[in-house]
Amino acid sequence: MARTMLINGVEVNKPRKNFSIVTRRDSFGEKFFFIAMAIFCAIYAFSLTFPVVWLFLKSIEDTGMYDMNRFLYGWLYVAPLKDWKLGQYVRAFTELQLDGLTFAGMLTNSAWWVGIGTFQSIFWHLPLLISYLSIVSKVETSFTT
Repeated sequence: MARTMLINGVEVNKPRKNFSIVTRRDSFGEKFFFIAMAIFCAIYAFSLTFPVVWLFLKSIEDTGMYDMNRFLYGWLYVAPLKDWKLGQYVRAFTELQLDGLTFAGMLTNSAWWVGIGTFQSIFWHLPLLISYLSIVSKVETSFTT
């Protein structure tokens, strides 16, 4: 039986029935490498998230509770749920002022600086982008002519 067929005057190979894209099995070394990389990435992800979660949990403790827990249990201890104070965030966002600038003003100031920095980055890189596009367009037209 012929494994080729004619399409528009061109001879091409027929696709095989029950053909799998994966044609080889991974060796033990490859399997071990991917398992080791998965474990490494999981440990790395935990090491990135643990400090953020721990800082949040420590930030909602009462000051007295924080000092007592640090003295009795060490730095890793987190107070139980009933002792947490979320009102500290509300108080910090409403009462925080620096030279007459409130927290909302600080956020607005940060947004302005991000916008200005983004505009400057685009503005200063625009000539480079234009020159790159002109070079690419010349190269493409030279291939077509």
